[in-house]
Amino acid sequence: AVMGIIREQTYTLNQNTLNIAASAIDYQVQSAEMTAAEIIANEKLASLIKAQQDTSPAAEYKIVEIQNTLRMAVSRNGIIDAIYVYMNEGDYVLSNTTKAKPEFYFENELSSLAMSVQEWKKIMTQPHVKDYATWENQNGSSTMVLMISQNIYENAPKATICIVFNTAKFWQVMNEKKDMQIEVYDMRNEKVYWGNGKTRANPVVLASQNIGWRYEAYIEDA
Repeated sequence: AVMGIIREQTYTLNQNTLNIAASAIDYQVQSAEMTAAEIIANEKLASLIKAQQDTSPAAEYKIVEIQNTLRMAVSRNGIIDAIYVYMNEGDYVLSNTTKAKPEFYFENELSSLAMSVQEWKKIMTQPHVKDYATWENQNGSSTMVLMISQNIYENAPKATICIVFNTAKFWQVMNEKKDMQIEVYDMRNEKVYWGNGKTRANPVVLASQNIGWRYEAYIEDA
């Protein structure tokens, strides 16, 4: 009977711990998605996406203004490292720091990824509604991104907005839970986070009412 009580207390404790951590992640996701919504609603960006080949002075000025918008969005949100827009028709990338050919941008900004420039370009030119992805880095760490495509026509987007998270900071609250094996799944049921543990004992499952993500925690028997 005592074991039963201890187990029940342990479950409640684990549930509370997971609840607090999940709330922190929920908040971060909501703030990132608000940033994404602001960028999508930017009329200058929308018109630039529609006319990517335009090289007039007016278009160039628009690019500078959009870059300032992206820069402000990154500086306002501590969990975002970078934001870039992959212009499929114009064949360039516009980010909070630069405007460059995709190959040049990849080489200078994304070369730590464990994928080739061709693989990355393929991802960028596929349609993304609101897709979170975790990309492996060459050093064994990972980078989480949020991709949203614009003006999708015949399964090819004219542009894809990509928000690059400071992944260590984003998952800090989960990484601190050393005594739990935690897994997180997004709205599409894609696994976006997994801890280092191996146990599948004593599961605590939490579905977020706010963002539709699912949090699972497992803990070894005491």
